[in-house]
Amino acid sequence: MIYIYVFQQISMGRPLHELVKELSTNSKRGEIIMKKFFKTSGFILLYLAIYFILQLVYLIGAMVVSMVSTMSNNPDIDQSALINHTVTRINNHILPAIIVAAIISFGIYYLICRGRKTTIFKVCEFNRISLQKVALMIPAAISLGFVVGFLISKVYSLGILDEAFSTHQDLMGDIMGGSTIMTFLAVGLMGPFIEEVIFRGLIYKELRGSLSIIPALIIQAVLFGLYHMQVIQAIYSVFIGIAFGLVFIWFKSIWAPVILHVVYNSTFVVLSRIPEGSFIDQYPNLVFIINLVILITSFIFLYKERIVEVEDAEEPTITNDNILEV
Repeated sequence: MIYIYVFQQISMGRPLHELVKELSTNSKRGEIIMKKFFKTSGFILLYLAIYFILQLVYLIGAMVVSMVSTMSNNPDIDQSALINHTVTRINNHILPAIIVAAIISFGIYYLICRGRKTTIFKVCEFNRISLQKVALMIPAAISLGFVVGFLISKVYSLGILDEAFSTHQDLMGDIMGGSTIMTFLAVGLMGPFIEEVIFRGLIYKELRGSLSIIPALIIQAVLFGLYHMQVIQAIYSVFIGIAFGLVFIWFKSIWAPVILHVVYNSTFVVLSRIPEGSFIDQYPNLVFIINLVILITSFIFLYKERIVEVEDAEEPTITNDNILEV
C-alpha cells in the first residue's frame, strides 16, 4: 500500500522532501521504496512524453513549412488569413502526425527495452491468440463502440458540459474529416496499436513491477483517459482503458486489446461515414439495447475463454523486484 500512500500524500500537496525524509528515516526499505517510486514514475512519464512530443514536433514542423510556403507564394497576405490557412493545414496533418509518431515511438520503445535488458515483445507479450478468441473480440468491440456513442449522445442531449462537447465535436471533426484511407490508417490502426503498446503494455507492466493487478489496472486506465486531454474523451476513455486492460490480463497478449481497440476505433470511423436518417438514427434505443446485450454476452464469453494464471508471480514485468506489492 505504500506506493498508493505516496500518491495520496503528493496529491494532498505534501512536499516531496518531507515524504522522502519520513520514509527514509523509518527504515532502509523506505529509501528503496522512494527510489522505486521515482524510477517507475520517471519511465511512465518518458513513455507518455515520447509519443506526445513526436506528434507535437511533426505538427510544429508542418506549421512552419506551411507558413513559410504561404508567405513566399503570397507576400501580401494579411495575418488573419495566414493564421486561418495555417490552422487548416495543421488540421490536415493530424492524421499523418499520428502515423509517423507511432512508427518512430515504437522504435524508441524497442531501444529503451533493449537498454533495460529485455525486449518490447516480451514486456508487451506479443503472444498469439486463437481465431476463436478473435471472433469473440470483434462483436465485443463493435458493440462497445455503439454503446459508448449512444451514451455520449444521451449526455449531450441533457445540455451539460456544452463547452466540452463543442470541443469534442470539433476535434472529432478534424480527425474524422480526412480521407477514409488515411483515417483508417491513423485512427483505426496505428493509433490504437501504439496506444495499447504504451498503456496496456509498457505502463501497465511498469506499474506491475510495483503494484498488484487492480491498482495497476486502474492507474493505467486513468492515465489513458488523462492522456487524451479532452474532458469528454477522458471520461469514457478511463472505462475503455479498464476494459482493454482486463482483456490484456485475461489473454496475456497485447494483440487482444489491440484488436479490440482497432475494431472499436474503426467502428467510429464507419459510423462517421453513415449519412443521417439511417436505421441507427431512426431507432437509437433499439440499436443501443441490441448492442448492450451483445457487449455483455461477448465479455462473458471472453472471460470464460481467459487464460487462468497458475501463479501470478510468473507475469513478466519490466522491473521484477516487486517490493511494493499491495
